[in-house]
Amino acid sequence: MSCPREQRVLIQLTPAGESVLIQLMALTLHLDPSARTPLYRQLAEQLSASILDGTLAAGSRLPSVREMAIEQRVNPNTVARAYREIDLAGLVNTQAGRGVFVTEAGTGDPEKAARSESLAQAVDLLLKVAREHSLNLDQVVALLRQRANSARVPEKNDDV
Repeated sequence: MSCPREQRVLIQLTPAGESVLIQLMALTLHLDPSARTPLYRQLAEQLSASILDGTLAAGSRLPSVREMAIEQRVNPNTVARAYREIDLAGLVNTQAGRGVFVTEAGTGDPEKAARSESLAQAVDLLLKVAREHSLNLDQVVALLRQRANSARVPEKNDDV
């Protein structure tokens, strides 16, 4: 049985005015590889909670995927997936070449984050069933489009 991992993560804030303001915060993360919850989900949930409770302020820069993977001793794909989850939830914004930053919206709407998390879990289940039935991603997307058209679900929904 493995102990939960506890690490310190340094968060760098974005530029304030003409100068760069760097604030170091201690954020303790507990990742338990023996838990039933996948590591990426543990990381996404803990980062989401830290954003929603204000521990990570709007504008805070998260460590790069590589830095977080080294710090947490996990595969970079695990971190990338966790970052993608919280990005889809609207809690962070990924800026190519610059980093991942906590959004203003992310710090103020826990209900939106909960809805997004619920949807992410449903998508995970859909993908699991698709794999069990040997469906590829194109087939799953085609099925989703077909069902969305028959249910008249809008292509783009800003409330999700």
